[in-house]
Amino acid sequence: MKQIPIVFLIVTIGLILGSCASQTITIRHKPLYLAQNIWYEDPTEIESINFIGLSNKIPAGTLIEKAWVSTLDDNEGIGFYLVGSGKRYRMCKKIDSWHWVDYQSNSGNTITPEQLLERTFTTKPFEEMTAGMTPEEIDNIKKGSVTIGMSKEAVLISWGYPPLHFTPSLDLPVWRYWFLRKQPIVVEFDAEGKVMSSNWSEDE
Repeated sequence: MKQIPIVFLIVTIGLILGSCASQTITIRHKPLYLAQNIWYEDPTEIESINFIGLSNKIPAGTLIEKAWVSTLDDNEGIGFYLVGSGKRYRMCKKIDSWHWVDYQSNSGNTITPEQLLERTFTTKPFEEMTAGMTPEEIDNIKKGSVTIGMSKEAVLISWGYPPLHFTPSLDLPVWRYWFLRKQPIVVEFDAEGKVMSSNWSEDE
């Protein structure tokens, strides 16, 4: 699967943004939307692994007012504001923090903060993101679920990219996510890229 690049108007500025303070690139492109559901406990410390068992969820397709990426070595991360909300959300790298481990896989593959920002946001509204998907897939995305028969594209919107350290390529037939720490979820796809098995259920 190939990711379609998003074209942004990028303005480099200097900002002081809490623990993500550094040189930053502010992304100004309207409209801008979340490309996936995001779960969190603390909005200023969002887990990049996207634990789907956390209590709060920002739905895919949510309109974004502003997004940025911090690029200074030990303070790498991304952040954003929702339209109509003064709340700041951010995902910051922390040295020795397990929740940033998806930046590097066991095979040495890495992802930069810029790439994380690129895959977290989209210029497409929800209806366009899910065009061509079945009503069941769209309903599951809205609920934050993954069920048998869903396409890889639908799973990406519902749960986001699988953490890189166990799923270094989207072409693999098995993707691994996490419900909470030490609670992995394994999603297996058939030859057509449809979910054929998973150890997750909505009752968890």
